[in-house]
Amino acid sequence: MTRYYYLFVFVTLSMALGVTAWTYTKQKEERLETVKVEVKNSMAAEEWFGAEKGLREIWKAEPDCETTPFMLGLSLHYQEKFDEAREMFLESYKRGYKTALSQYNIACGYALSGEKDLAVQYLEKAFELDYSNVEFILDDADLDSLHDREDFKNLLERMEKRQHEKDAAKGKEIVDYYNPDNL
Repeated sequence: MTRYYYLFVFVTLSMALGVTAWTYTKQKEERLETVKVEVKNSMAAEEWFGAEKGLREIWKAEPDCETTPFMLGLSLHYQEKFDEAREMFLESYKRGYKTALSQYNIACGYALSGEKDLAVQYLEKAFELDYSNVEFILDDADLDSLHDREDFKNLLERMEKRQHEKDAAKGKEIVDYYNPDNL
């Protein structure tokens, strides 16, 4: 009889622990979904501290999420925590998520920190990764301190040239598509 008693206790405890673990897991999942909504709302309202807090919680719960380091980098950047933001953008780059934009944002942080040489170097890296939005760069106040530099101007010229080549190729592609000889 003692053997059955211990077996009964073991099975009962195992079931109770299983239900408790399931409940805990479900609560964690629900909490994480709530945090994700809060982060989206914080970022939309440009409440960067709240976004940072939530993104850190998400990253702790989902360390393999590829988007979190980039978004955390943005929230840190807008709080002028450039060193921490740089780490997050580098992590995003390593994970292969928004690689050119990650390099671009690192350049912005360096420019705002007065490290103009590094800013241009990271803009070069963004260009190497196919970033060439000259209009955006010229409108980005983060990069205003670079506008009088020759290396910056040369980079912009190369970006414009690449963009014109892309536009020309796209135009040719459209013309070729509608060419009656290709039907």
